[in-house]
Amino acid sequence: MKFQILSNDVFQRFSIISGVTQVNKKIFPENGFSLASNGKSSSDQFMRNLNYFASKIGFTVNQIKSVNQVHGDKIEEVNTDSFVVDADAMITREKNLLLMIKIADCAGILIYDPVKEIIAAVHSGWKGTSLNIVPKTINRMINEFGCSPINLLVYISPCASGKNYEVQQDVAILFPRSTIQISPSKYLFSNRREIKYQLDSMSIPRENIEVSDICNVENINFHSYRRDRDLSGRMGVFIAMR
Repeated sequence: MKFQILSNDVFQRFSIISGVTQVNKKIFPENGFSLASNGKSSSDQFMRNLNYFASKIGFTVNQIKSVNQVHGDKIEEVNTDSFVVDADAMITREKNLLLMIKIADCAGILIYDPVKEIIAAVHSGWKGTSLNIVPKTINRMINEFGCSPINLLVYISPCASGKNYEVQQDVAILFPRSTIQISPSKYLFSNRREIKYQLDSMSIPRENIEVSDICNVENINFHSYRRDRDLSGRMGVFIAMR
């Protein structure tokens, strides 16, 4: 039985390993495949899953880098010797180093510059999007690594869609172009739409951007905290250069 990973097209011409892990209920019938502990998963199970994932994509666990996501705007440059820190975005120019963001409803954004050979992985829920973490990551790639926006390739993962991402006015007021009011106190927010606006503002060519249209709240092949609450697992959104 094949381990299911959602692929993308935007990086296919290059030596890039990338994708989004799925629940894989047929292989993991009890709780599904998760890359974070939840209400029914122990830390031992998480490590078993991480080792399983690494073996399936041809990496070792030591080659996988992640961060302690805090819904902020800190961006960390990582290398082989990096430790886990509080951050929500990673950048590296090292090959054979896999950057992995963990999500359940938030968006995972993968970025690759084939000219400078640099990759980034970004975690952006509504807080990260309000803090412009994606443009800040791109600006760092431009200012510190000499990247040009016209060369950047970007993938936006499955996330909670504008049909199912309910917020209140305190959040909606931050995103007037990406929210729709549905009651006196409730709004629907499209995180992927707002991130696309941010990418447009950074002059990323639209043909260089791939956006998944999957809503993980609706699609049971993906984890969703909004759907499953404390029983939700986490998908891994990952990228590496070979």
